[in-house]
Amino acid sequence: MRRLFMGFPIMLVNLVVVTLASPTLASDLGNTLESFDFKNQGDLVLLILTGLGVVLAALMFLGTLQASRAKRRSLEAEAQLGEKTQALLKLQGDLQQMRDERVSILGEINLLKDKYQATSKALEEATTKNRDLVAKLRDKETQNESALVFLTLLQERGRFVDFLMEDVSGYSDQEVGVASRVVHGGCRKLLQECFNINPILSQPEGDKVLVDSLAKVEHGDDSSHFYRFVGKVPETLDAHREGRLVHRGWLTTKINLPKRAATNPLETATQRGVIVPAEIEL
Repeated sequence: MRRLFMGFPIMLVNLVVVTLASPTLASDLGNTLESFDFKNQGDLVLLILTGLGVVLAALMFLGTLQASRAKRRSLEAEAQLGEKTQALLKLQGDLQQMRDERVSILGEINLLKDKYQATSKALEEATTKNRDLVAKLRDKETQNESALVFLTLLQERGRFVDFLMEDVSGYSDQEVGVASRVVHGGCRKLLQECFNINPILSQPEGDKVLVDSLAKVEHGDDSSHFYRFVGKVPETLDAHREGRLVHRGWLTTKINLPKRAATNPLETATQRGVIVPAEIEL
């Protein structure tokens, strides 16, 4: 009851609003009220019923209005929801596209890494080969340089090149012997400076020797390169075969070939293959 009494003023206000909003309905209601006789109980009942009908009509109108508003709000909400859903779907599509692009970029990065590693490996191998080649060339140049400088020193110390390149067929044995002493002394001294030369076998030449056992005793088990057989060599060689020593052989335990010094005046000459420069007296 309390809710009914509290809601009645609200209903009355709504009725007044509806009546004022609809001039035709207000005119009809005024004409109806003027035709009633409030002293007649039947007219009073009819008036009450008419009022209730008006109230019901007003309530129905308000309900329809509220329903229309609710429907409009619902449609607006659905439209907004649809827009947000479309926006969300677009965001999801953009996100998926970004993920695909990320995967593609990562794939390209991995491919570039593989190419970089392969290129680095190839470059490292090429660098190593180039370094080895340069080292071999330097070693070869050093060996050639040492041999050329050694030959130059042989010429300086004992006139070695002059002696060998000279045609001695027109000289007597005595003249050749005198010249060979000069060559022998200078070259022998240079050989002793650059090498420590000793005979492989200590026996005098012409003695009988057991080649295999003697070589093993003096030079170890791997001694095949210390001697060679000459003369009538059988296909199957007896390990204890006796032979005549024709040449004792030579062995060096030191190799100290001369190297070109930075201040050596022969530095430029040896680079050009000059053994001994030509001498011109002025």
